[in-house]
Amino acid sequence: MTAQLTPEQISQIVDAAPGVPIPRFKVYTSLEARNMPAPDYIIDGLLQERGATVLHGRGNVAKSFIALDWAAHLATGLNWMNRPTKQGAVIYASLESTVPTRLDAWQQHHQIDNLDNLFWIFEGINLRDPECVDQLISEARSRDAILVIIDTLARSMPGFKEIASEEMGLALDALDRLRLEAQTATNLIHHEPYVANRPRGHSSLYDGVDTTIGVTRTDTGLITIEVGKQRNGGNIGEKVFMSLEDVDDRPGAAVLGPTKANELLAQQSDSVHQLGQLMGQHPNLIGASHTKLKTAAKDILNMSPSTFKWALNKLTEQGFWTNAGDTKHTSYYPAEYLATLPEPPHNKS
Repeated sequence: MTAQLTPEQISQIVDAAPGVPIPRFKVYTSLEARNMPAPDYIIDGLLQERGATVLHGRGNVAKSFIALDWAAHLATGLNWMNRPTKQGAVIYASLESTVPTRLDAWQQHHQIDNLDNLFWIFEGINLRDPECVDQLISEARSRDAILVIIDTLARSMPGFKEIASEEMGLALDALDRLRLEAQTATNLIHHEPYVANRPRGHSSLYDGVDTTIGVTRTDTGLITIEVGKQRNGGNIGEKVFMSLEDVDDRPGAAVLGPTKANELLAQQSDSVHQLGQLMGQHPNLIGASHTKLKTAAKDILNMSPSTFKWALNKLTEQGFWTNAGDTKHTSYYPAEYLATLPEPPHNKS
């Protein structure tokens, strides 16, 4: 039993009956459905084989660096951040980022002379246009591509209204056609709103893909990717830490790596300790608001806002500090201090 049409089966259909539409679905028996295998991965734990993924984040957090790194590792079969990969051809539609310097830096760093399995498109992608999608499918099929990257959604949908369900549906339908008819995975790069850690635009994008992976970057350079959603997978919440490391002095000549990230994580752990000691050293900060604590952390500890946010979250998540107020009127106390009080304190904000 085959869970879905293979590239060979699709080729036989097309060759036998040119011009006949490729089947969009297959009907399974209950026994076949019950015995379907679990999803396989092209990057272990992250990108599912023939799955739809959205890589999302705000501007300048290294989304395109990550996508290029994924593409090059898959094209060469190298492990990505100690995760096994499935080697195969990748098509990268780079409609927004600068490629030559980044690509050259990657090949220098990894000592790879050529990337014969990595193909590029730099213009002309319009997911609204069925003929364009047809060509993209044809290019992916002819190369047996295991992944097609679209960077970015906005640049591939001219005049796109992200909040409209009908327009987001066009994008999802184009990606579904690409995955089904070319038997490939897709990775869509998209931006985030400033109010939520999710893909920007209509919620059908989040609902319609298999995996969402969010990207954040601190002002110290620590880059974190986190699996926000994964259909049929058990990796929700899984994180990978990395940073950009310069290859030479050219702008953009950098590669992703874990070495500097480990140092930055150690620094952030120190920041948690420093912030945790702040109330003991300055009793006037007991019960302080978020704003007052952030100002004190900057003035006393020279702590950046992003590091403060990260350290505060760690202190509250681990139960060392408690917000005795609410989301609008915060009031933070050490947990051991609250335990000594006969009744909850009044909010001092």
